[in-house]
Amino acid sequence: MSLSPENHNKSFKSISLIAIITSFSRILGLVREIVIAAFLGTTVYSDAFTIAFSIPNFFRRLFSEGILVSIFVPVFTSIRKQKGDQEAMVFAGRFFWIVSIILLCFCLTAAVFSTAIIEYCLAVGLTGETLDISSYLMRLMILYILLITLASIIQGVLNSFSVFWVSALTPVLLNVCVIVMALILSPLLDNPATGFAIGVLVGGVVQLIFQVPFARKLGLCFKIGDRLIDPEIKKLLLLAVPAVVGMGVYQINILIGNSIASTLEVGSISSLKFSSRLLELIIGIVVVSATTVLLPKFSELHVGGKLDRIREDLIKSMRLLAFVSIPLSAGGFLLSSEIVSLLFSRGRFDAQSIALTASAFRLHLIGLCFIAWNRVLLTGFQATGSTKRMVQSGIIIIGAHFLTAIWLSSFMGHEGVAAAMSISQILHSIILVLFLRELFSKSGFLNEMIKGTGTTVISTTIMLLFLIPIQLGLEKIALPEAAKLITLVILGGTVFFLASVMFKSREMKIILAFIKKNPDS
Repeated sequence: MSLSPENHNKSFKSISLIAIITSFSRILGLVREIVIAAFLGTTVYSDAFTIAFSIPNFFRRLFSEGILVSIFVPVFTSIRKQKGDQEAMVFAGRFFWIVSIILLCFCLTAAVFSTAIIEYCLAVGLTGETLDISSYLMRLMILYILLITLASIIQGVLNSFSVFWVSALTPVLLNVCVIVMALILSPLLDNPATGFAIGVLVGGVVQLIFQVPFARKLGLCFKIGDRLIDPEIKKLLLLAVPAVVGMGVYQINILIGNSIASTLEVGSISSLKFSSRLLELIIGIVVVSATTVLLPKFSELHVGGKLDRIREDLIKSMRLLAFVSIPLSAGGFLLSSEIVSLLFSRGRFDAQSIALTASAFRLHLIGLCFIAWNRVLLTGFQATGSTKRMVQSGIIIIGAHFLTAIWLSSFMGHEGVAAAMSISQILHSIILVLFLRELFSKSGFLNEMIKGTGTTVISTTIMLLFLIPIQLGLEKIALPEAAKLITLVILGGTVFFLASVMFKSREMKIILAFIKKNPDS
């Protein structure tokens, strides 16, 4: 059974709307990193801020980009189907207060023991001034964990009612707050990173408050009711740990990478962070937009017992993600130094900073397509309640990444950490696809998934063969670097488009058909 054209077009519209908002958010996130690069460069202040923000940022990525939403939405959807909207809203309000109590205790404990957490867990190589600064910044930002998690619960409610744009807009508010507070405060302070830390905390407050009126309009109440714990709450809490291990692999591996990088030269942590920000610009625009829309849809299909529809949508989504991410990876690899230089080369971000970040970015890009695939595959697992396999694959990948990062960093430095991340994502995709054979009764999932990928790889190869000699030729011409980069991007995109049309790419046909039906979109 396939999706009707009307439903398929509706999903595409929702994803497109989220993609537009998320694109703006990610661009602002990039602006935020540019401001950080200008004020902090790859100095001890930058390394200290990166480590201090790693735990709040871990929760932000884990929850606001789908993990908490992914365990909350299936349970919430099930209650709506079985007991109605009112009971579902009471459940959501009760869960809101339970999480508030748990995380408030966690935040206070983390603030008290911030130095020990950083020294023995987050960055085993930090000492002296860098450790002191990092501990201070972590205490400033620690309450962001509570704020973003509560905002994510409200996001789950809104997404379940197909109100996607509100929660998609909240990262924009965070980035605006960080940028504004940094521009105002950082020039006035001896420790310029403090301005960014205050901006994070203010942004968390704004993210939470902004969503509340929209959720209340739908009927969300913040009353505990006659009891705090009920069977649905217990079910949700039991799902939380496997969801974090299964779906949080990428974020956990970032923390592991930062800790290993803290034992390397100064600037290693920051260069990996700036590289990851560029990577996440792409991931956020395409992948987060898709999974935000697909999870509620998958949950409803699973409640209705329609596994074939989930399987079909997974295949379509993965082929479209490959169509977008493979050429972006290849182009970014070729133009990595130019991209990093154009975006970050100002203030304290010097030639060494450019070299460190560009080398990490090239190796991160190798795993881009697999990161995209994993996000969608894990969404399918979560919607169908297959948490056992998620946990098993997560433990394997976290262990493999840890060992690979230690080994490669011993002779490759920070590049080894970036390479280990990509290797672990490739391995994760392989394991998840193998596990999916058990989930779906039909065979051939892998074959169907990669049918269109071959055409994408060929089109990308043609694009690279066209761009390389042009890039070499432009190096001899006296043009601004920005003009050269823009020229290469436009030419590369044009060649890839023409090649995809020539080889009759199914994914290109889907995109063109959508544009024709929606000329105003």
